[in-house]
Amino acid sequence: MTASTSSDHTIIVAVGASAGGLEAFQKLLKGLPEQHNLVLVLIQHLDPDHESLMPELLSAKTKSPVQSVTDGIEVQKGHIYLMPPGFEMEIQGRQLRLIEFDSPRGLRRPIDRFFNSLAVEHGENAAAVVLSGTGSDGASGARELKGHGGLVLVQDPREATYDGMPQSVLDQGSADVTARADEIIDVVRDYFSFRIDRKGAFGSETEFLDRILRHVRFRTGHDFAEYKEATMLRRVAVRMSVLNLTSPNEYLKLIVDNKQEADLLFRDLLINVTSFFRDPEHFETLKRQVIPDLVDSAEEHGELRVWVAGCSTGEEAYSVGMLIAEELSRVNKQCKVVIFGTDIDEQALQTARQGRYPDTISDTLPRALLDNYFKPLKEGYEVGEVLREMVRFSRHSFIKDPPFSKLDMVTCRNVLIYLKDSLQELTCRVFHYALRTDGYLFLGPSENPQAIAEFFAESASHARIFRRKPGQAKPLNLGGLSGAVLDRPEANGATGVEKTEIERAILDFYAPAYLHVDDNNNVIFVSENASRYLAVRGGTLTTNLFELVAPELEAAFRRVARIEAPPNSSREFDFQGEIRGEEQRLLIST
Repeated sequence: MTASTSSDHTIIVAVGASAGGLEAFQKLLKGLPEQHNLVLVLIQHLDPDHESLMPELLSAKTKSPVQSVTDGIEVQKGHIYLMPPGFEMEIQGRQLRLIEFDSPRGLRRPIDRFFNSLAVEHGENAAAVVLSGTGSDGASGARELKGHGGLVLVQDPREATYDGMPQSVLDQGSADVTARADEIIDVVRDYFSFRIDRKGAFGSETEFLDRILRHVRFRTGHDFAEYKEATMLRRVAVRMSVLNLTSPNEYLKLIVDNKQEADLLFRDLLINVTSFFRDPEHFETLKRQVIPDLVDSAEEHGELRVWVAGCSTGEEAYSVGMLIAEELSRVNKQCKVVIFGTDIDEQALQTARQGRYPDTISDTLPRALLDNYFKPLKEGYEVGEVLREMVRFSRHSFIKDPPFSKLDMVTCRNVLIYLKDSLQELTCRVFHYALRTDGYLFLGPSENPQAIAEFFAESASHARIFRRKPGQAKPLNLGGLSGAVLDRPEANGATGVEKTEIERAILDFYAPAYLHVDDNNNVIFVSENASRYLAVRGGTLTTNLFELVAPELEAAFRRVARIEAPPNSSREFDFQGEIRGEEQRLLIST
């Protein structure tokens, strides 16, 4: 049974702990009322060679029935279940299944394992709680559960006897709520009791959400109106739970009066769930069927271009980089690899740029890849130079910003599932525009946009891999700003001159730096924010693009300009470390 098929809305709360866990469990149970409808499943690192006294010790702290799990037991509301020593555990439907250890001591991650299974089986009807403990067990599982719509809570590290486990969840941005252990159950019960995606909970949910998202757009510049309503409502419910608000009007007033609340909600609306080689069987298909073809098609000493849209904290971009690097090494081919990792979450991008990950990545990365492409740190690993030279990260919205072009592959995994059909269609058009003919598109396992057949042909349907159909791409009007604004009839009594000046000011402020050139590469217009790319040289003045650009960038401009672009389209110049030590992007419109 999956989350989507669960009909009785049983709420399962999985609680993980390690060192200091007994004390943390006891504090947690202080907040549990005598009568409740929750299912609590407690997972702790236990010595497999000693019998646990945990059931007896915890039974003294609660009126709820407490029992050690036996294989196949079916969970019941109002009960507490303890994982016994000597096993790991998963949930299948409502049954708890015990599993013999398949990893040596020190590499076992029973909390992650249970959280992962809970995410798949119960998703939005589940919560993950991480209490005191050393290491980082529970962090990746908590992220996975959040990605499936569940709630994630951690014990305040200042209260925890050992803060390693709760802090690891906080460091990766997966925690919805941080609280004292004795407050956590109250937060869970409040959240699930007034979660606003229940039918009729707060009157017109659509109107309520529209008003909320308008404020988010006003404060952050990002529009979530075409994201799936149920997902957005759940994230708003989390914020209301954190703030102890039960009335939609109270939250509306808060988000209007408090400028910071829109930013905090924006962070919650972004669900950063990723890992190295997530869905490994799909990456194996990519490795066997796609990467060799990309490398074989690339010219010797040429360029292979990949766009990882919605890259989050960077694991997916680096995973693709490793596969390409391995294939280039196997066939002994020299080729420049450029991987663009983009996201709208600047905090996630900072993690991606740093390229530092916890030691738990050794669970999913083969030892050979770990040794070849990472440097060991005291508490984890750091991406090595080979990958750093391949991957460039930048803040970019594939919904409203100009796309990259002439790409060999686009990967966009587990993003479209949060978008409505209209936005999924736009995304298909964007990727069709960005890819060369026969270029590859790699989606997430649950993503099947209705519009995809119009633009792409299946290549490996089981792994959600597609190829771009031939034909000129349809014009894009991303964000509806430039085309909609510049082509709109005069309105509100503004004169043509006034309207043009206003619209140009809007474009200069919000749009990427851009140049408008004619068919002969003569510059017709320069946006104000493009000046850093230009330099006046001595001699006769000219409007030729290659005479106006800064001398150190001329070669890069000429290289990209050789790519033939269709009429009335755009070419994009990408730089890294060449201007002000930053990644830069410039749009050339012809």
